[in-house]
Amino acid sequence: MNRHQLGGAVLVLIAGAILWEAKTHGFSIAGSGYAATLFALAIAAMGGLVVLFGGDSDIFSVRAGFVLTMGLVLACGFVAGAMDVLGYRASIAIAVVFLFGALEGRHPAAVIGAALLLAFGSHYLLETTLHVPLPRGFMSF
Repeated sequence: MNRHQLGGAVLVLIAGAILWEAKTHGFSIAGSGYAATLFALAIAAMGGLVVLFGGDSDIFSVRAGFVLTMGLVLACGFVAGAMDVLGYRASIAIAVVFLFGALEGRHPAAVIGAALLLAFGSHYLLETTLHVPLPRGFMSF
């Protein structure tokens, strides 16, 4: 068992602990145990896939991982600081363009499509469907 597979096994154990705790809350559609159970099942599935298919490869180097991590931290900091000023949709779109375009180097059409889909799709899901109030920004966008 290599280090990736060991990490996947740890994820499965964490998911088992979450499922054990969620059992005390009960499983109902509106209850608190429902979301925890779904997240735990997703974590267990991902951990199981890593255990089955995880291999030691040198694709992920320490330097590349550091650059990606710092880019992600920078994007999260930007969104946290700009959300009230720019609004939800604009700040999410800018962060996605930075992450997919600058860090991942994807095609510009795919970057713009993903930015629009994530910004407007998540806004629709959160504000319209789930009725979560989101910041509008200075231009009410």
